[in-house]
Amino acid sequence: MNTKKLLVIALLFIPLTACQSIKEAADAYVENSKQNSPKPAEKPQHYNLSVDRYDEDALNEYVNSIKGILQYLSAIQTPQSSQELPSIFLLGLASGAMQASKIEIEEWPLGARKKGWAISGSKLKKYNVLIEEHRARILTNDNYSEDLRKTVERIILLDEAAMMAAS
Repeated sequence: MNTKKLLVIALLFIPLTACQSIKEAADAYVENSKQNSPKPAEKPQHYNLSVDRYDEDALNEYVNSIKGILQYLSAIQTPQSSQELPSIFLLGLASGAMQASKIEIEEWPLGARKKGWAISGSKLKKYNVLIEEHRARILTNDNYSEDLRKTVERIILLDEAAMMAAS
């Protein structure tokens, strides 16, 4: 009888032990999975950005662009000029470069803008006068296409008031 009881107890104990082993194995598997699974990427705490506060070359780029615009406006008005379409394209490129430089200059600190105007202001005034003369001739001449006149009309020049305005 003792053997029967031992067998019954053994049979009852084996499934109980097996269940505990299965549970332990499952727990171990879950824990192991957590340790080996990819961890979410951590967001960097510091960024190494280098952005210039303002573009120191913008005034030189603006002057170069205004010279280019003046050349294109002069070339368009020559009697032999039948190259209006390429001129519109080139004028648009120079005007875009000039406007980008103008935006940069307007972001300069006031002291830098004053110094820039002191250095280049008289030259810029002369260029502005020439461009305004060419603009007036082109806008009043119906022989030029509407596209060209609109392109010329959209040119915005940098003058002393704009350069000294608060940014």
